[in-house]
Amino acid sequence: MLVQPICGRTWMFQNAVTIPFFRLNDREVILLDSGFFSKDRQALHDYLRDNHLRVAAILGTHAHQDHAGNLAYFQQCHGAEIILPEAEAAFLSSVDMIRVLYPTDTRVQAQDSFAHLLVRADRTYPSGQSEIQVQGETFGLLPLPGHTPGHTGIVTPDDILYAADAVVDEETLSRIRLPSTFCWEDDFASKEMLRHQVHRGYLLAHAGYHADLHALIDRNLAERQMQLQAILALLYRPMSLSEFEQEVWQNLNLSCHTVMGIIKFRRNLRCALEYLLSIGAVRLVFQDGLTQYQQA
Repeated sequence: MLVQPICGRTWMFQNAVTIPFFRLNDREVILLDSGFFSKDRQALHDYLRDNHLRVAAILGTHAHQDHAGNLAYFQQCHGAEIILPEAEAAFLSSVDMIRVLYPTDTRVQAQDSFAHLLVRADRTYPSGQSEIQVQGETFGLLPLPGHTPGHTGIVTPDDILYAADAVVDEETLSRIRLPSTFCWEDDFASKEMLRHQVHRGYLLAHAGYHADLHALIDRNLAERQMQLQAILALLYRPMSLSEFEQEVWQNLNLSCHTVMGIIKFRRNLRCALEYLLSIGAVRLVFQDGLTQYQQA
């Protein structure tokens, strides 16, 4: 694990993902998100133990497993105050709610895969709230929906914006063929809004520190449009959802065969289809009890 100072009392862990943190004093920190359960917990635990640090609070951006994987752990083991966007706290409140983000085939499957994410937030904040007091410090809040409904950026007291998954780096763009986007329309708007943000620096969940985001935002927007066109081109005839899933899987050369990978693939494709339907590029056809998608 890389641990690096960014500005003032804003630091970051760099392991499976970037986990920013704010040093309250020599003994306590505030985490911005909590990383993966399987990939980040031990490294975080070891660093905090070795440096005699306690997690006083976690200010979360959204409910995905690579960000919320250790919320319950730190709440139980450190007494950390868990603070989340209202919508994201709702997703993490029960197995049934988390299936909105991770649409498993069965409830049992969801329980087995995501029970470790379940947590009761100590505090929540609504979309649109501009700042929040945490352990006597003021953090800015920037609604960045799209990746998830309540996805939120956080500005530390040192004026470092943690944009989480609102923007990804060039390496991630090069390998992600079907992005994890819950609402494409909101995602486009959030990226455009980020153009007008001016801060001392920026942190991304999968790419660490950046002095400026403008070029990356342009690349992200261009790549999103190319991804949509690639998906639309594969709908060359009317297809049921299962037929189209198979077509996309084969033609985009997707190779992940884990249960989690398939769950994410199906979710991401359906969200892309919803956007294409909303802009009139795709339409639904109902015939003989079968629902099919086709280009408009």
